[in-house]
Amino acid sequence: NVDFYGRAPRYTLRAELRFKGSTYAIANNYRATVDGNVVQLPFVKTFTNGDKVTIANNGQLQIMLQQPSKGRTPAVSILAMNAGKYINAQILLHGSCSGISEGICGNWNDNPNDEFEGNNPNTLGIKHQTYDENCPAPPEPYHPCDDVPNGFAEAAAICDDIKKAPFTACHSVVDFGDADGGLYKNCMTDVCHCFIDKNCACSQYDNYADSCIAAGVDLSDWRRSVDYCPYECPEGLTYMSAGPYPAPTCLEREPEGDATARGCFCPSGQFLQDGVCVSADQCKCLYEGVFYNTGDTIKKDSECKECTCEEGGEMSCSTFKCPALSCSSSEISAVKDDECCPYCESDWVKAINPEETVMTGQDVVLTCQVNTKVAKGDIKWHAEGSDITEGVSNDGLKLKIKDIEVQTGGTYVCEATKGDSRDSAEFVINVKEPEDKITIKPVKSKVKCKSNKGCNVQFKISKESGDAVSAKDVKICQMVDGKMTNCKSNLKVKKGKYKGKIGSNKATSPGLAGDWVCVVTEKGKETVSDPVAVEVKKK
Repeated sequence: NVDFYGRAPRYTLRAELRFKGSTYAIANNYRATVDGNVVQLPFVKTFTNGDKVTIANNGQLQIMLQQPSKGRTPAVSILAMNAGKYINAQILLHGSCSGISEGICGNWNDNPNDEFEGNNPNTLGIKHQTYDENCPAPPEPYHPCDDVPNGFAEAAAICDDIKKAPFTACHSVVDFGDADGGLYKNCMTDVCHCFIDKNCACSQYDNYADSCIAAGVDLSDWRRSVDYCPYECPEGLTYMSAGPYPAPTCLEREPEGDATARGCFCPSGQFLQDGVCVSADQCKCLYEGVFYNTGDTIKKDSECKECTCEEGGEMSCSTFKCPALSCSSSEISAVKDDECCPYCESDWVKAINPEETVMTGQDVVLTCQVNTKVAKGDIKWHAEGSDITEGVSNDGLKLKIKDIEVQTGGTYVCEATKGDSRDSAEFVINVKEPEDKITIKPVKSKVKCKSNKGCNVQFKISKESGDAVSAKDVKICQMVDGKMTNCKSNLKVKKGKYKGKIGSNKATSPGLAGDWVCVVTEKGKETVSDPVAVEVKKK
């Protein structure tokens, strides 16, 4: 997520799918990447078991994961609805993912009462906070309209359009909420985030239209009635409220399906290629997001096919035979998810994320890759010589460790056995403890002393954990020209108050007048208080 005004992130810039060690992403401005590299669309990645990842432009960018190996077709659909500088992301999961899915807003187990840890919406955010101990905690939640003069009234005046035609046709079916909740509140929030820019209401209207269409009320063409929500398409493409889904491409010119989608499309009979609408004879050969020239050879390893690129983007393919294997005694016949031919390998168990650094209380998932077919029972997880069974996924390739503690950090091992061969991969979990925040407050901000008497300054010191601060770690110092001098330790402690004498028992030199601070040093880190102003009067 990002922001465009120097504030905390509040706009969605990119949506990602991570599958089999790769990251597939779609972002604003119709940008698609795989492992950070820009790819041409449609991008299709096929695996030997029939699973497939597709990134396509069906009026809007979409990532689709098909998993026929698990009966999930599709397993995941991620849609990035372009909204100018940012996207509206929509994620759909197969029903079989119920009970094994979770996110920052909760889980998917049909129990609406356990969405937040400890029934507190802030718990998960605190667990995964990335600001360090020197950074103050974030402020209490606020409404962005508080930051805009007359913000609530002006935002409401814009969002009131949801109460008018064409949306009135859906009011009896889908509730749009009010200023205290629901889509109407979201609309006001977005408009104020954008400093009363009408365009920022459009994505919420589109969300409402989606809900209405799903409920049987056709609002697909709502933009024609809201003049400040035109849909800006790249040059050569046209906005359609009911464009073809899936959209025809050079790879699949007559796709099956009679659904429709809202978004930017090429004119009928043309296909989107490298951001431009082209006719069929201009199509290029495309494989896994890369263009090929006429005459080029394309090896489709996952399908055991070798193809030649022909005119108009067509390919002529033939099946190739895998070479005979002759593995040494230290090797096995291994296979990869995206290669049909086996190969010899001695290092056939790998750690996808070999090192993880987490804070105490966080969760971590370790992912093991086994480059050959083995039964789940032949994959074992160990830590310090002990077997681990809790938190292991159904296929044995993932280990989830919840609520990490310092003692659960260290080295973990994923081990696989095939016949007489055995291989393993190591993972290292580094666990950091959050700093126990120390607060120092002067008991008095000003202290008046007499030169013929001793003089004390006091500070109240506390730890976030409630633990006491040792007096040996505390000193008071005089600030002179921005530097600490005349530091004194051996402070007396009583009920959380630390008292230090700045002079002798019977006298306080006028030279000790000025600012004094309290300094706590723990684990090599200093915490310094606000100064106490000391005044010394001569007697």
